[in-house]
Amino acid sequence: MRTSLDLGPVEYGVGVGLGVSGLALPGVGPVLELSPFVGVRRVHGRLVAQYRTPRSTALESNPDAGARFQLVAGGARICPNVMPRNGRIRVPLCAGIDLGSVIGSGRGDDVSNPGRASSFWSAAVVEAGVAVQVARRVSVTAAVEAGIALSRPRFVLEGDEGVLHESARFSPRGTFGVQFHRPRSVP
Repeated sequence: MRTSLDLGPVEYGVGVGLGVSGLALPGVGPVLELSPFVGVRRVHGRLVAQYRTPRSTALESNPDAGARFQLVAGGARICPNVMPRNGRIRVPLCAGIDLGSVIGSGRGDDVSNPGRASSFWSAAVVEAGVAVQVARRVSVTAAVEAGIALSRPRFVLEGDEGVLHESARFSPRGTFGVQFHRPRSVP
């Protein structure tokens, strides 16, 4: 006799998040995220589009020679959901990869060629979060993430005057957001 595994209805939706990230770019700054997902109650697959807003830095030896950096990336995650009994709370534990580009623009009086340069960036990612369902179609979310760089862009001023920025091997990120999803019953 054959039995079927009941995974429940297909769930889908999109999350929008705002947060703080550090170390992939100079310093700490805002990050915006859009993340559509699809799956079943206990596991979701998620795509992630993120934009880490511009941050500036200058050479230690010459504050009039610097650059502004931003990061645009996309990624994929697989997220098993730990779910306490009441059903309103989900704890996604995700793993995945991000691929993107760090874009730098020279700035300052002592930069002779203030053009743009971009470099490939990638990271393996682990994430832990919480999603609390507040209505049939809406959940609020919070997550912390650790990215381990697989490639580390390095930006140097022409003439080898010094390294302006090199992405760190480890980059943390935290977000708060809202998830709009297929209607779920509210316990």
